[in-house]
Amino acid sequence: MSNSDSIGPTKLPWFKKKKIVIPGVIVLLLIIGSASGGNKSSTGNSSSGTTVSNSNPLNTSANKTACETGRFIYAENSQVIKDWQDSAATDAELAAALKKIGDNFYDIGSTASGDLQSTMMQIGTYYKKARVAAVNVDSAGLLAALQAVLPYATTFDNDCKSIGKN
Repeated sequence: MSNSDSIGPTKLPWFKKKKIVIPGVIVLLLIIGSASGGNKSSTGNSSSGTTVSNSNPLNTSANKTACETGRFIYAENSQVIKDWQDSAATDAELAAALKKIGDNFYDIGSTASGDLQSTMMQIGTYYKKARVAAVNVDSAGLLAALQAVLPYATTFDNDCKSIGKN
């Protein structure tokens, strides 16, 4: 009976076996790769999530506090500088205001991080130099120190704005 011969198991030729084995191996490698790489991808996603949420390295709570405090100290003492320019404040009052700004920016800057830290410390240093010039009645030194601080003050302002502290 010829029907019984065709019902039995038939062997596939080698080239048809490869059509099943090769795609099966590729699928298996993809599964293994996604399982082992999936954890790396998840870690990558969480680290990139951290990077996205904190893409600005200056965006730290310490830097936000430094910006707020620096702006407050400057606002509190800058009027004395304006008054001094209008001869409404004494040299001693000017020196005291410059000292407060210089000391506070330098000290607060040491608690900040990254570029903001160095910027604030530079601002503090120049305001301290301005104070020394004011105490020594050195108008050229005072002017030089206040002009030298301007680029750092602009950088401070921009850095603070970049982290949402206007």
